[in-house]
Amino acid sequence: MNIFENNQVEFSLDEGSLYDEVCFRYSEIGSTAGFSNIYRLHSALVPLHAGFSLRIKPVRPVPASLRDHVVLQRKGFGESVTAATAEEDGWYRASSRDLGISSW
Repeated sequence: MNIFENNQVEFSLDEGSLYDEVCFRYSEIGSTAGFSNIYRLHSALVPLHAGFSLRIKPVRPVPASLRDHVVLQRKGFGESVTAATAEEDGWYRASSRDLGISSW
C-alpha cells in the first residue's frame, strides 16, 4: 500500500496501481473560489492500473445546504472532470483514476 497524508489531503494506492516506481511529488498550488485549495498529486502523465480514494479537507466551512452538492474537480490535458463526493468527519471523499491537479 502506498499512502500519502497530511492535514489537508489523504490518499492511498494499492500495491498494483502503479506500473513502475515513481518518486512521488506533491504540492499545494493555491486557493480557489471553491471550498478547498488546489493540490497537485504527482503528475497526470503517470498512468494508474486502478483507481484510488482521495480525501480533501475544506479550508472553509461548507454550508449545510451545499454539503450534498460538493464535487471533486480534477484538471488535466485541457479538460476538467468532476466526481461525486461524500462527507466524512469534516473531510470529503471521492474516487479518481488519475493523478494530477484536484480541488473541491
